[in-house]
Amino acid sequence: MRAINNTRTPNEGPKPLEAISGIANEVESPSEKGSGSEGKYQPARLIDLGLIRYEPALELQRKLHARRVAGEIPDTLLLLEHPPVITLGKAFHPEHLRFAREFYAQQGIELHPTDRGGDVTCHNPGQLVGYPIFDVSQHGRDLHKFLRDLEEVLIRALAEFGIEAHRESGYTGAWVGDAKIAAIGIKVTKWVSMHGFALNVSNDLRLFNTIVPCGIADRPVTSMERVLGRAVPMEAVKQSVVRAFEAVFGLRFTPVNAPERFGEG
Repeated sequence: MRAINNTRTPNEGPKPLEAISGIANEVESPSEKGSGSEGKYQPARLIDLGLIRYEPALELQRKLHARRVAGEIPDTLLLLEHPPVITLGKAFHPEHLRFAREFYAQQGIELHPTDRGGDVTCHNPGQLVGYPIFDVSQHGRDLHKFLRDLEEVLIRALAEFGIEAHRESGYTGAWVGDAKIAAIGIKVTKWVSMHGFALNVSNDLRLFNTIVPCGIADRPVTSMERVLGRAVPMEAVKQSVVRAFEAVFGLRFTPVNAPERFGEG
C-alpha cells in the first residue's frame, strides 16, 4: 500500500464552525426525538477543529470532559478530520494489524493506543470524525440507548443524501447493505462521554486494508462517495450531522472557538 498523500496541514489552531448551527426548521414532538425532554432544546456548543492530529484532539477531549463533569460547560460536539492514524482501542487484538508496526511507520501512518471501547480502526482525511462530550445522564442515563442514539444521528444524516443506512444486529455503527460506513467507539466516565464516531465520506478506503476494522474480518467498509458514485462536500455532511444531533438529542448548537492552546475557554 502506498502512503496516502496528505496535502493538507494538520490544524494545531482550531477554527470555528461557521454558519453550521443547522437547527431543524420543524420542531419535532417529544415522541419523535431521541433524548430531548418535553420538546425543549438544550443549549450546546459546536467546535470545528478542521484537520488535526489525534494526540492534540485527544488532549482537548480530556480537558473538555473534565469541564463537562464539573458542570462548567454544556454538551459539546467536536467535528474534525485526522491525518492517517490507526487507533487501538481497549479491546485491541494485535493480530488485527495486518502488517508489522514498522510498515505503518514507513508509510507515515501513526499507531495510537487509546482508551475508547472497541478494537482497531483508522482515520484519514475525508472521514468526518465527531467527538460528543455529552452528559449521558441528561440523555437517558443508559449507555446502550446512547449508542443507539449515535447510530440514529448517522442514519438520519445519511438519509439526507439518499443513503439508506441501518443498524446491524450484534454490531455498533451504521451500515449500508453489508458494508460498514460509520464506526462508533466511546468512553463514558462520571456519565460524561468521550470519543465518538467516524463517518467515511470521501476518504481513501485502502487504509482499512491494513487492519481488521473493528475486529470484523468478513465485512467490507464503504464510504458516502463510493455509495453515491460522486463527490460529497464535507461541509454539507457536517450540516446534516449537526441537524441530526439537534433532533435526536434535543440540542441547539452554538458554534464557538476551541479553547486557546486547548486550555481554558
